[in-house]
Amino acid sequence: MIRAALQDGGGHVEILLVDVLEMARGWFEWIYVHPYWWMLKHAPGTWRTLFELRNRQRHRSTAPGWVFRHGCADVLECLRAFAPNLVIATEIGAAEIAALGRREQWFDAPILAVQTDYHAEPPWVQTEVDYYCVGSEEARAQLVRWGASHHRILVSGVPIDPSSA
Repeated sequence: MIRAALQDGGGHVEILLVDVLEMARGWFEWIYVHPYWWMLKHAPGTWRTLFELRNRQRHRSTAPGWVFRHGCADVLECLRAFAPNLVIATEIGAAEIAALGRREQWFDAPILAVQTDYHAEPPWVQTEVDYYCVGSEEARAQLVRWGASHHRILVSGVPIDPSSA
């Protein structure tokens, strides 16, 4: 849907869609993604407790930097080779990877974090993220409370595919 909106502008826009999980090393999915889905399915109360604790303690990452750096090295190399003019991250881990990539000079493009939910989490707030599109005023207030500039946040709603509406 974001791709379609960018292409709808009339001019030529070269877009590279990078699926982090398709490009990540196999072990990355096992230590980063599978525990999340396992907890949601088998221990949702535990997940909720850990989620709330992470928010209260304002954790700035969902995983240590080395997990993203080594588990997603091909993603970072892809960004370096493409040399984007803009990086759009639509998932919290993707925003962390983009921030890491910019911080470590894999690319030097602005980062737009587009949230697909009505709430935020502290790890969305990364120094390297330039702008945010959020789903609600509540998400905006959360990001500001965690250190993001209110001037860089647009409450745009959650992006949806118009054909599914």
